[in-house]
Amino acid sequence: MSASDASALRSLKGVHLESKRVLSRTREIIDTVYFPAGAVVSLVVSLSTGEMVEGALVGKDGCRRGSGARCKIALTRAIVQLPGPYLYV
Repeated sequence: MSASDASALRSLKGVHLESKRVLSRTREIIDTVYFPAGAVVSLVVSLSTGEMVEGALVGKDGCRRGSGARCKIALTRAIVQLPGPYLYV
């Protein structure tokens, strides 16, 4: 493991998030990366009619940041679907 990867792992913090908590909003700058560790996040898109459509679910095998590792702007709204533990940096 590289020194930078080891440093990033040491900076992870834990938190328990409740259902319906909004982690990011569409077009918002992302400054925190969440890793669900036994919880689930819904990625939703708002339609012009005001309705929301769920585009994806992210669980313990993924992370929630934006769109791709280098993206700093959220392309979807991220909402905690199932409460539970998260790691974040």
